[in-house]
Amino acid sequence: RTAQDVASSLVESVKTARKLTPEEKAARDKKYEEDIKSEKARRVSSLLNSSGIPKRHRVATVNRAGPWNDALSGILAIIETGFLVALVGTRGNGKTQIAVEVVKAFADREVSSRYKTVMQLLMEIKTCYRADAEDSEETVINDLAKVSFLVIDEFAKRGETDWENRVM
Repeated sequence: RTAQDVASSLVESVKTARKLTPEEKAARDKKYEEDIKSEKARRVSSLLNSSGIPKRHRVATVNRAGPWNDALSGILAIIETGFLVALVGTRGNGKTQIAVEVVKAFADREVSSRYKTVMQLLMEIKTCYRADAEDSEETVINDLAKVSFLVIDEFAKRGETDWENRVM
């Protein structure tokens, strides 16, 4: 159900509230709360779907223990302060999953995020240089600047050309 449906249901419930028994009122209130939770879950799911996070990371089971959890907890503690975080480490120690968990935390707060690998970002910008390009480099960058949390992953996998260095 949409937010408008929930609101209409609430208005209708208010009109008939005086006629309801206590049990009916409790059932109505429970249904309303379920509708609100369902609507929020839909919005959160939509934010996660549009974030671009890799599916395998989205569904991964996370062991929240040890240094990995300490890093995640530290990032989540500053989530609303405006921040820049660089996760640096060897391959396979969970940097991407930490970033995905932060994206999930933002989605739960109904705040937009975007995940891109550095190659996805560079390729998106390069398409702007084609003669038939619909977007400009500025448009691509401005679209990324609109989200509250941006993940640029696999930074070490770029070619480190002068152009890539300037773009980054």
